[in-house]
Amino acid sequence: WRGAARALASPSARGRAIVVERYGSVPLSVYLPRTRALAGADIRTRELDFVVLRTRRTGRSPLPPTPPRTPPPGFRFAGARQTSTYAVSRFLAPRATVVTLARVRRSSEPQAEVVAQSGA
Repeated sequence: WRGAARALASPSARGRAIVVERYGSVPLSVYLPRTRALAGADIRTRELDFVVLRTRRTGRSPLPPTPPRTPPPGFRFAGARQTSTYAVSRFLAPRATVVTLARVRRSSEPQAEVVAQSGA
């Protein structure tokens, strides 16, 4: 989680929404200040980041992380960083766009959480 938080770098003054796997909001909040998990609420943002960790498998090698690269409606793909343990993909919108938990889950995993991070 520390590496993924570093890859996210500082948010813009506008803040951002970060999509993490189920229960990922707690460890991410240790490394990123000014974050709060959203409980199903909509958020208006111009930046949407996805954090994906490798998938552990019992008795086999883990699967590498695969971040989404297809932008959600209203956003454009702005880049990705991938390592053997985590991946981060970033999407930007030209203006504040409403992001719902349902929309995020369609773009990533059904159990995803959304974390809001206020600006620097």
